[in-house]
Formats: sequence, C-alpha cells, structure tokens
Amino acid sequence: MLVVDDHAVFADAVRSLLESDAQIGPVTVAYGLEDGTAQLAALHPDVAVVDLRLADGTGIDFAKRAQTLSPRTRVVVLSALASPEAVFSAVLHGVRVWLPKTVGPQQLVRAVCAAHRGRAWLPADMLYQVLDALVKRATAAAGPLDRLSHRELEILAGLAAGNSRKALAAELQLSTNTIRSHVQNIVAKLDVHTTLEAVAIYNRAQRR
Repeated sequence: MLVVDDHAVFADAVRSLLESDAQIGPVTVAYGLEDGTAQLAALHPDVAVVDLRLADGTGIDFAKRAQTLSPRTRVVVLSALASPEAVFSAVLHGVRVWLPKTVGPQQLVRAVCAAHRGRAWLPADMLYQVLDALVKRATAAAGPLDRLSHRELEILAGLAAGNSRKALAAELQLSTNTIRSHVQNIVAKLDVHTTLEAVAIYNRAQRR
C-alpha cells in the first residue's frame, strides 16, 4: 500500500488506519507527487491512496504516471471536492475509486479492498454524468461506418467495388428487396441522400 498526501498529519492518520486492518499489509507514505512517483516506481504497490490536490501536482497526475510505471497499481483518489470533469478525467487515466476525504474508516478500508480486487466506486451523484461523458466520447471517436451492421458494411463494400444490387443479391444469397432495404438503412445511418454519397464515405474511410 502507498498513501500520497502532502498533509503529513492526515497521511499518517490514513496509514495508521489502514495498517490496523488485518486485510491490509504494510503502508508506505509519500508527501507529494514526486516522492509518491519515486515510491511507486520502487515498490509497485497493489493500491495507492492519493489526494487529488498535492503541492506539486494532482492525484490525476499520479494516476497517469502509474499507468506507465506500475500498471498493476490500483489508484484510489481522495478529495475534499469533486466535479464531474475531474472524476471523468480520473477515470480516463485508470482511476476506478474516488472517495471524499470525509469518508468513514470502515468505508475507506472496504474501498481499498474493493480497488485491490479490481472493483469500482464512484460518487453516486456523479455516476450518470461520468458515464454519459464516456459514451459521448466513444461516439465522437467512432467513424461513421461504425454505425453500420456487419451485413450493411458488407453490402456497402460490394457497392464500392462496383457490384450491382442484383449481383450482390446473388453473391450473398439474398433477395433484391432485402438488398434494397439494407441500402436504405445504410443511407439513413450515414445521414446522406444517395448511394453514391455512402460509397464516397466508405472510400474515404478506406484511404485513412
């Protein structure tokens, strides 16, 4: 275990609390980001409990470094304040447990043990906002062709290769009506007006 907090009294109190639990082994304390980074690289702790605001950085900075220096370390962020943006940024950098500094002793121990087992705990009042932001990010990163089903993509590839709908129907063992329905769905999903525009989108994606 590693505790990283630049408030020495609080950090030492957290260490004493955690070491008093039989489930948790020895706990090392670091009093800042740089000290914490050095301990992280040297010890590769199972779990690191990190204050969000440090004199020389943030808990999110620590989580970023942990992804490179000690990927197996589970990072638990403690914070007196929380915003959806900060929680979202933490999640993007591997943090799965975020706790208020007012957390009770038993809940802190349970959260640390849960983190060690790979489980997550995020503020309930922010969970929807964080999940919504993650979905929007994934949607924005996806290309337009990701909206298509496997069959629709197969038909669009055939059209881009110069095949007629009749030829595709024979090749895929589908009726021409089924092909026509798939083409209509492709045009709608890609938000274009013609098959030629859909083919152009496909060709651009292949050139990337």
